[in-house]
Amino acid sequence: MKRVEKEFIIRALENSNYDKEKAATALNLGLSTLYRKIKDLEIEI
Repeated sequence: MKRVEKEFIIRALENSNYDKEKAATALNLGLSTLYRKIKDLEIEI
């Protein structure tokens, strides 16, 4: 499950040119939630 979530987040970041605010909006997440998930899933930006 975490692998799929990580892939969705990475794809949203790529599609938004790594604009975290736009990626959070696309994922229907709050910005702080996105930051936490990036840290927890060890996504390197």
